[in-house]
Amino acid sequence: MLRKKESSSICYLLIAFIIVSMTFSYTFGFFFDNQIEEPISTNLDNNKNSPFETNQEYWSNCIDLGRWDEMYGRIVDFEIVESKMKILAYIAVEEGFIIVDVSKPSKSKIIGEFLDGNVTTCLVVDDEYVYISGNDFGFRVFDTTKPSKPELILQDITMDDFTIMIVDNGFMYAASLYDDHVFILDVSNPEKTEIIAQYETRILYYISNMILKDSTLYLTEYYGCEVVNIEYATYPQFVTYLSLYGGETGAVIEDLLICFDSHKGVSFYDISNSSELIMVNYFTDKTYHVNKIMIQNELAFLLCSNGIIVIDFSDVNNLTRVLDFYYPNNAYIGMMKNDRLYISENGANLRILYFDDENMEIYLAGQFFCGSDINSIYVHDDLAIMIIDAGFVLIDVSNPLKPKTKSAYCSGLSFYVDVYIEGNYAYFLSWYQNLMDIFDISDPDHPTKVAVIPYELQGPIYCLAVHIKNSKAHILITYHNITDYYIQTAILVYDCSNLDNITLEKDYYLELFSYSFNFQNDNYFVITGDGLHIFSESDNNLTQTSNYSISEIRDTSITNNNIFILTGYQDLTILDISNLTNPTFVNDFDAEAEGIDCQEAYNIFYENNHIYINYGDDGVLIINIHNLENLGSVGLYRPVKKFDPTSGLASEYCLLSDVYVQKNIAYVTSYQDGLFIMHLEPLPVDLPLSVSYTNLVIILGIIGVTILISGFILRSIKLIKQ
Repeated sequence: MLRKKESSSICYLLIAFIIVSMTFSYTFGFFFDNQIEEPISTNLDNNKNSPFETNQEYWSNCIDLGRWDEMYGRIVDFEIVESKMKILAYIAVEEGFIIVDVSKPSKSKIIGEFLDGNVTTCLVVDDEYVYISGNDFGFRVFDTTKPSKPELILQDITMDDFTIMIVDNGFMYAASLYDDHVFILDVSNPEKTEIIAQYETRILYYISNMILKDSTLYLTEYYGCEVVNIEYATYPQFVTYLSLYGGETGAVIEDLLICFDSHKGVSFYDISNSSELIMVNYFTDKTYHVNKIMIQNELAFLLCSNGIIVIDFSDVNNLTRVLDFYYPNNAYIGMMKNDRLYISENGANLRILYFDDENMEIYLAGQFFCGSDINSIYVHDDLAIMIIDAGFVLIDVSNPLKPKTKSAYCSGLSFYVDVYIEGNYAYFLSWYQNLMDIFDISDPDHPTKVAVIPYELQGPIYCLAVHIKNSKAHILITYHNITDYYIQTAILVYDCSNLDNITLEKDYYLELFSYSFNFQNDNYFVITGDGLHIFSESDNNLTQTSNYSISEIRDTSITNNNIFILTGYQDLTILDISNLTNPTFVNDFDAEAEGIDCQEAYNIFYENNHIYINYGDDGVLIINIHNLENLGSVGLYRPVKKFDPTSGLASEYCLLSDVYVQKNIAYVTSYQDGLFIMHLEPLPVDLPLSVSYTNLVIILGIIGVTILISGFILRSIKLIKQ
């Protein structure tokens, strides 16, 4: 048994030891944790999940979490094949072709694909064979007896890049935008397809559409329509030429040729005598431009710049407009099978519409998102919104390992350039149709447009950026002042608290040309060609408080007291803006000086004491800014393309378009390769110790050491006395 005095001495020693241990761990931890870590080399051989190139050193604390790669490039052509069991869509995209089961329009799914990164321009299906053409590989034939595994059975790189192909009775008729010839191919044995004849047309511009009726070809172009007799495939003969203006599309049914003429409108010609085409009637409406004409029964479906128009031509002498469907917009590719219309808008979606011929109505039955260029991304909680060239895509990222598409929306003529989310609403800044489109995204599976803000200024307007605060939309635009003929910048503030009555609350006109801005605490940080300008609101006016000269600004990000300015090359400049009237230089970061091989910079993002810089195909560089006086890079993320580099791609690295960071997870988008989700492994200490806390630790350490030494001395004295 220990005596009372001995046990108390041991207790004192234990307490002193604990205090000293804590002191040293905190002190040395504080010192080492705030040093910049050395890069750790990694490669694909020792890390299968690494996105980095083999045998090239990068920081290892960038960890791939997941990837959303439902991107196939733009739809350039498609064909619908119906059978008793299924309805299949063969879709040519920029990187190959895919086969989609669209039997259930609301649940379309891919059942087969051939994607090798080569640009496809045209596709046609005949029985179980698929013929495609492209400017990288020439001409290809696939056997799709098993749609899940298309088999390449022929490739001929010597053939032209066809943009139109028709197969009929063992022959193919093909034409190219870049040639004034029609090529006739023998496809009776698809594995031995060969050109057997070519016909030199009298086309003045280029062949935009080709229609086959019996033994006659109708070649439409901008200036007219050429009629060719192909009764003998190897000896095509010119018949006649019909002059049109802007007549790039057409259709044939029985003895009628229907063409679009931008002067006359949709014109109907009697072709019973192919050598003499006689106009019977025409339908004109100057509010539209026809991109495609589809025929079913005695109805003409016109794909126009502003939707779908349906004309009843059962009595060709009395044409009747029976339906206007103002959606989808700007569709150029379309096909009609039975009661379904298959439409591609701006190459992003394949929309499936149902036509009710009894009530003369069109309904959206379903859609398949194919892909388009990704321009930017915004993440809100578990929902990621990607702006694409033709609209936007909503993605569920609640599980970063398995991102899932919720819905896709094609905006038609509206080209979205920026988005901001507040509450259940997403505010999309637009170019062409409206100033802003507002969507209710409370149900991500069915985003609903609930309001628009129209243009109110005259002259060309370019919307640049938007920021929402308390249902107030702050919009930066540039426009051409038609009075004084110069480009001017304006900031428009709209009250969106009542979406049924959106009002322009304030408008500020700035005597400068700007292309980006940041907004914080009623202050505007406006970027111009000569630097940063800071404006503050006062008395319903904007007053410039200061400016800071710096050239080639690309993007900015703001914390409470600092603004991070990215220039066009490699520099990051940090300013202290705690005093808005006098922003002061804090530090800068030069990637090249740090030995990092990054070229042109595009955008930045701040999150959790790190700055993320997008350098395009050079990757995303992460900079630790715990200590603004001692900046250091801690990560470089370079995702690779989903295709094998041996396929002929220029680079295995993706060209990145944007980066958004939330809760230490980075969402990195590539223009054509989808969304990459990356986690930055945190530093040992997320935040440096404060001065007061550090002093407290040091004081406790001194006390602990004193108690420890005193305890040993007292113990030694007692032993000596004994």
